[in-house]
Amino acid sequence: MITIELPFLTPSQNERDRWHFRKRGRFKEQCCAAVMVGLAKAGVHGIDWPERRVEVSITRYSAGELDDDNLRGGAKDLIDALVLMRVLRDDKPRWLTAHYDQRKVPRTEACTVIEIDR
Repeated sequence: MITIELPFLTPSQNERDRWHFRKRGRFKEQCCAAVMVGLAKAGVHGIDWPERRVEVSITRYSAGELDDDNLRGGAKDLIDALVLMRVLRDDKPRWLTAHYDQRKVPRTEACTVIEIDR
């Protein structure tokens, strides 16, 4: 199991939809960079596409909670970053089983945790 802790929150789907396309692009780049750093910290180098379905759990730790649709839609850039970094072959159901969760914590402890079971 690979665990990656990101020092930022995933936005809600509604918030993400209102962003300018350049801001969305910068956020996707930030997600890719954070995944790359997280993989290096976990000691994972030279990942290649897996030949089976991968389970990914994304847990959002924040002071407020989102409804389920906003939680899933806001994590889209993280899933895309995992595909770009070759952790996932594709984000289609054939290759990915995604689980989304959220926990309430004080605002100072806000983060996003990705757990990948390859």
